Order: sequence, then C-alpha cells, then structure tokens
Amino acid sequence: MDCEQGKHTLRVAMRERRSAMTAEEHLAASQAAQTRLAASSLLSGVRTVGLYAALPSEVRTDALAGALSIAGRLVCYPVVRDDARALDFRRLSGSFHTGALGVREPGGERVDLTEIDLFVVPAIAADLTGGRLGRGRGHYDATLAAAGPRALRVVLLFDWQIVPAVPVDRHDQRVDAVCTEKRLVRCSREEAPA
Repeated sequence: MDCEQGKHTLRVAMRERRSAMTAEEHLAASQAAQTRLAASSLLSGVRTVGLYAALPSEVRTDALAGALSIAGRLVCYPVVRDDARALDFRRLSGSFHTGALGVREPGGERVDLTEIDLFVVPAIAADLTGGRLGRGRGHYDATLAAAGPRALRVVLLFDWQIVPAVPVDRHDQRVDAVCTEKRLVRCSREEAPA
C-alpha cells in the first residue's frame, strides 16, 4: 500500500472510531488533555503559542487558551490564506469568525511564524515517533516547514488516536511531543524513519 492510500485508510478508520465517542467522553478527555499540556514542562520559557481553534471532532483548546493567557503567554490562532498553503497566525481580537474551511479564525494582529515558540496542532492520528496525520490539505506541514525547527511542536489529541505508525511522506512535518488525556510523550524528529 502506498503512503497516500495508507493515509486514506487511516483517516477512514479514525472517523469510525471517533463516532463511538460520547459527548461526555469527548469533553472529559479534552479537559484532561488540556490540563496535562498546561502543566507540562514543554511550556517552560515559552512566550508565544500558536494554538488551533478546535473543530467539534478535535480535542478542545478553550481551557488551554485560558490557562496560557493567565500565565502571561501570547496565544494566536491560524488563518487560512488564499495565496499560500502556510497558515497565518493572528491574535484574537473580539470574537472568532468562520473562515474559508469552516474553521473559527481570529481577526486580530498578525504574529510572525518566527515569533511562535510552541505550535499546538490538531491531528486525526499520531504515533510516538512524531508522525502526524492531518486532514490532508497540508496547511500545518507547510506552516511548520516555514516556521523552521526552532519552535516546539506538540500534537493534542485523544489517546485512542495514537497508532503504531502514521504513514509519512518527505514533506510531512514531525512533532516533538504527543499529548493526550492519559500521557505526554516526547518524540525525536531525528530518530524517526522518513
């Protein structure tokens, strides 16, 4: 099976598993994952965090955003651009609006990717070597590539979304850590096979 077929198969399997999760389980696991990340040493020395505005199927980020703000960290969110695959990140000014892909986007001041110390990214699935499966449009891969290796990258997801191996291509960007409601695992981008 080639890489793209493997990704498609994994996305279908994850959608089926997600449908079995109750609203109560989703909320409780989301809260636990956010609390785990907020209390982790990954945030040590971090000033600016690129955080996603969760879709209904993803681990929520509202409590994490609140904890980061209380701790004095700047939180910014992605905005899809028409002219590039890489995302822009902006501060939240007022409230979110619905963007081009149905994702909530902020309308505030732009934050340069090089100013972001930690990217918290969503995933459909991830493995413990830092492989991450997104929705397939490549926005986060392009963004993380453009940001360079300086910033930490952590995927926030449910524990059942961790799989033995995510199919990865050359352009797929690995993450430094995987955080769920049950565990936080640091990965090594260098160790993982391409």
